Amino acid sequence: MSSEFNNSYMYYSAFDKQIRDILFKEKKVEKFLVISSIIFNTNFTESYKDLSKNESYFSYSYIEKAVNVGRSKLQNIMKELEEEGYIQWIYKSNTRYKESILRLNFKHGKGYGEVIMMNTIRNTIKNMMKSLIYMV
Repeated sequence: MSSEFNNSYMYYSAFDKQIRDILFKEKKVEKFLVISSIIFNTNFTESYKDLSKNESYFSYSYIEKAVNVGRSKLQNIMKELEEEGYIQWIYKSNTRYKESILRLNFKHGKGYGEVIMMNTIRNTIKNMMKSLIYMV
């Protein structure tokens, strides 16, 4: 592993705030399901396959079936994830029978984003009251 990745945190070894925001703020369920599948696949691949850290095999056909999303929509989601820096292609296969390899990217120096569980009960109640006031 190169020295630039030492003491870095992986974006998605856990479902941090950024991943939850895809579902709750952006309201993009398919995108959330795709990145979730990639996270689980990467965690599995690191344990059982011969790839570098944070790399995994990727198959459009597998994700299409697992997430129940069409090919063109999946391609758009993958392009969006790549542009936003969530993933990086290591090897992009041109044939249907050879798997691509992708890497989950790193985020330096910021850990896992905003930690929601660090709020005290008092802060949580205060935040709930603020949101209720705005709803009225």
